[in-house]
Amino acid sequence: MCGHLRLIASALLLVSSFSVVGRAESSASLSKKSEKIIIDTDIGSDIDDAFAVALALRSPEVDILGITTDSGDTEGRAKILDRMLGEVDSTGHLRLDEIKRSAIFAQGTPLSDSLTLLYHQWNAAGGLTPVLYDAMTIAYIIDPSLCPVQAMHIRVDDKGMTRVGSGPSNVQVCLHSDSDTFFRFYMSRLLAP
Repeated sequence: MCGHLRLIASALLLVSSFSVVGRAESSASLSKKSEKIIIDTDIGSDIDDAFAVALALRSPEVDILGITTDSGDTEGRAKILDRMLGEVDSTGHLRLDEIKRSAIFAQGTPLSDSLTLLYHQWNAAGGLTPVLYDAMTIAYIIDPSLCPVQAMHIRVDDKGMTRVGSGPSNVQVCLHSDSDTFFRFYMSRLLAP
């Protein structure tokens, strides 16, 4: 058995692994297996992590092995995740506009209620529209066609910002995605009964 480990660079770090038995398995049989992931998040700093975790929770293609909180007020971050997990019985144009937010918030489930509360805490000053960068990371794991990637060399600067660097490619980056296609996928998951 050999393991396959995929790292996707994002504010939300995802580690995805699955086993491959023997020499090869058909892509059809691999696609039916759920991706095993560990989500390492700084949820609470920005709203998009909450929406990404919500997508992962509602996606049968992923098997969440664990969720960790990695920096700052980790106890507060863990409490946010605890509220969201009660449900468990790339791309700057991915803006969750008021119409989409209203549809999600109106669901009245523990997950949608958590997202509603977190959104209003994050947007206390009003007028902000969340960009779902990290939700695209989860969506990409489930359906890579949602965000075609290209090889690049990136680095993270002293302020934590991702920058294009020089040198050999060290990551696959999604630079272009279709907002309508992403939101059809995303909303169908979050609005599912």
